[in-house]
Amino acid sequence: MNRIYILTIILLLFALVFAIQNTSTIALDFLFWNFQGSLAFITLLIFFFGFIAGWILPARKVWLKNSQIKTLRSKLDEVQKTVNPASSKSVQ
Repeated sequence: MNRIYILTIILLLFALVFAIQNTSTIALDFLFWNFQGSLAFITLLIFFFGFIAGWILPARKVWLKNSQIKTLRSKLDEVQKTVNPASSKSVQ
């Protein structure tokens, strides 16, 4: 079995045990927002929002780097064509 599947199953079991052991209801107040729910649900919800934020925030930087790499590769192809024009001709 793949290690990723085993790790996923173990993490899901830990999350299940956490949810079973933390069923007490708590109140969460933030500015004008009030919410009541189980400790496990609120903790998992905060974890989920943190995961999404950690995934989305660096996405712009990755996109800019990928576009820069694409631009540099096209410039490299142009330079290689001017330096070695014989290799850029198609062979029939």
